Amino acid sequence: MESRLLALSKATENEILHKAILHSLITEVENNDQLQAKIGEVIPFLSSSDRLIRQQAIVVLEFFNSQFHIPIFQQTIAEMATVKLTDSACLETACKIIVQNIKFIEKSKISSILTTLLSVDLRANLYAQRISAYKLFELLISLKPEMEVPSIVDSFKQFCGYEQDPRCLTVIFDFFPKFAAQVVKKLDKRQKNDLFDVLGVFYPITQKQELAHELSKSLVALPDFADDLAALVSIKLRNTLADTRSPVFVSLPILLVHKTSSEQVASVVSHFIKALTAHFESGSQSVDENVANEAVEAITNFVKINEDCHSLISQIAISEWIPEIIHSKNAVAIRAFSIVSWYVDKITHFSKSALIPLATTAQESLENNDHSRLQSILASMIEFLKVQDKLVENDDAPIEKIDKDLELFLNLAITSVSIDNRNLQVTSVVFIREYILHYTMPVNNDLIPSLLNVISFEPFVSQCLNALSHQPQYTELLNTQFMTPFIEAILSKSTFHDIKTCDGVIEFAVKLTTSSKFAGQLFEAMAKAGDYKDLTKSILSLKSLDDKVAKNLFETLLKVENIENLILAIAVRANDSVISEILNVNMTNSDLLSNSKFEELIFSAANPAAIPKNYELKSDTLKLLFSAKFEEFPENFEPHRIAMALRNQFTPSFEASDIPKLLEFENQFDSAIGTVFDKFELIKAKFIYTNEYKQTLWDQWHSRLSSTPEYLLKLCLLCPPDYFVKDIKNAIPMLPSFMKCDMKGSLDLLIFTVMNLSDSTTPIFALQLDAIIAQLLTALDSNDPHVRIDTCRILNLLPLAASIQDLLRHKSEILRKLRKVLDDPKRDIRQIAAQANCLWVKLSDDK
Repeated sequence: MESRLLALSKATENEILHKAILHSLITEVENNDQLQAKIGEVIPFLSSSDRLIRQQAIVVLEFFNSQFHIPIFQQTIAEMATVKLTDSACLETACKIIVQNIKFIEKSKISSILTTLLSVDLRANLYAQRISAYKLFELLISLKPEMEVPSIVDSFKQFCGYEQDPRCLTVIFDFFPKFAAQVVKKLDKRQKNDLFDVLGVFYPITQKQELAHELSKSLVALPDFADDLAALVSIKLRNTLADTRSPVFVSLPILLVHKTSSEQVASVVSHFIKALTAHFESGSQSVDENVANEAVEAITNFVKINEDCHSLISQIAISEWIPEIIHSKNAVAIRAFSIVSWYVDKITHFSKSALIPLATTAQESLENNDHSRLQSILASMIEFLKVQDKLVENDDAPIEKIDKDLELFLNLAITSVSIDNRNLQVTSVVFIREYILHYTMPVNNDLIPSLLNVISFEPFVSQCLNALSHQPQYTELLNTQFMTPFIEAILSKSTFHDIKTCDGVIEFAVKLTTSSKFAGQLFEAMAKAGDYKDLTKSILSLKSLDDKVAKNLFETLLKVENIENLILAIAVRANDSVISEILNVNMTNSDLLSNSKFEELIFSAANPAAIPKNYELKSDTLKLLFSAKFEEFPENFEPHRIAMALRNQFTPSFEASDIPKLLEFENQFDSAIGTVFDKFELIKAKFIYTNEYKQTLWDQWHSRLSSTPEYLLKLCLLCPPDYFVKDIKNAIPMLPSFMKCDMKGSLDLLIFTVMNLSDSTTPIFALQLDAIIAQLLTALDSNDPHVRIDTCRILNLLPLAASIQDLLRHKSEILRKLRKVLDDPKRDIRQIAAQANCLWVKLSDDK
């Protein structure tokens, strides 16, 4: 047997040989007696002084165990394995044997195995041994064995408290709550603290988010540790550093969910304020904004859960936090104390008492010209307002919401807007904005003039005016004090208060159009003033237009030339009733839509239900659109072949030259949808359309268009990208021809091609490189900024698609062209060109 074990130890690196030796052992076993004899031969070697012999001896036992499923032998082997748990040479295999044979082990012996396992010092063992031991421990405690509680905490700490490998920690974090639940009730306070510290020492984990989450779940699993957990969180908040602050904040919503002592709650909240202050002092860079907000919510919820602490928290707030807000000269500290104070106030309701000293100090600060102190208090009150419920609107009549305690602060803010201190003025305007959003604004004739006097404080003033427009008591004042003179400034192209340019006036108007109360008048004024570009920009941000607004815009714009994109944007957002009325009027008064292009745009944007019956289809485009919207047609009406193609019904009259028309049809709304519509959802709402037609179209035409690259290019742009990828080997040689037909569309396709090259297609691309670069150099002189920027993007990508040697042939010519683009009037183009220039300057064949 010794020679066999030596042979096994030498064959550990040769798996086939190792298995062959093991199998040779069982060929000598024909009955139980022979098996017993073989096991008897092996057992003495478990005590050998040679580590390798011991290791292979238990491997042989494990092999016998796996091959012969005889309970009495498996029980014996398990007992041998238990003895060898303390032998690092045998640990991994011993654990494996016990796991395999656990059902044959008497429950009374499980405790003994657990005790033996916990006595193992795992620190000197490799990962494989340690993870085996941890998994065995997890199995053993799942059987709920009897445990000697007083001593087991120290043994447990020795067993796994020094682990550092994340793979092992995952297992430890999983079994800790299961183990602790079986012993915690029998521990005294010191022992319980010691047990919690086994896990608490790992908190927080800064690098691995998933592991950190597992740790948090384990820490919070048992309410018995609520006090210990709160103390741990408090300590980590107090001692938080920039690199640990984020993981601590991330963990708070998970950890702070149990009831604990009032003192512990107060400690956690107070130390959180300090940590939040440190976060703000870092320029809010140490923690993601959403994480910080969720942490504040977690602290608030923690206070809510612990009802017994409310009185203590209120006392601390009044005696410590509010005085800090009043007297501190540290702006970030004031902000942190304010945020936490007013969030917690939603639960504990101490603000009635807190507002008194704040109001008194604010009033005194105004009288004493202490503008810094007044600003600090108003800044705190901004945080107070932010946590209040917003004013609820009910049609045009908001539900009245008044708080007399806040009116003093409001009056101070309105007064402060006129004080010559920019920081105080900005803070005052922001306070007014938040007040308007959350409460019914008392009528004050000085409010709007005060805001207009600081109109340059953007975006705060426009936000105030937008919010104010939803408070009906201000409708008349807004019209007389603001809208009337402002619209006059738009129409006369003059300045307005501190807005010293016409462009600035329009820019301010665009911000105000987000309010439905302002939008109609401002849109109409911008239309009359000819500010079509900004008007289009404003309308693109909206999902729909009020009927009156849409009608007025159409009335103003339908006689204007070259504003097709604007007309389409309005038509897409107009309700059916408006579109139907325009088309009905046009049937009796053709002068209304004398611009046939406008008629086609409005007809295209119309939902089928909005189109009048018997509408005169004067043009081929109208016939196409009509065919695409309806399934039933008038007598003698032949539906357009393009419309039928969209339904995947191709007629014999369909030809290759119709492919560009299909692409044009699909792209017709591109300029009008903005970010609020999905193009294909819009098309499907207005036309009978199935995306399946593209598969049919591709199958029928893509192999037949090599002689007409202008049509093949449009087909590639029309169909889904994966169609093109499947045929990329045949498409790459066509790229130079595509670029001669349509540079803008070709550049889109070229970018996609470069990003999808493979080992088999790169050589094909290399053959076209010279012709492609020649076209790109020409494109850099294009008048279209989209072409210039896409060309620069491709020049940035070319090193991904071609060899350095091939690219170096064109280096000097490309750099010469790029130098001109570095002075492009468009900032975005200059940035991309600079990146490309830097890349090509560095391009070298140096190894």
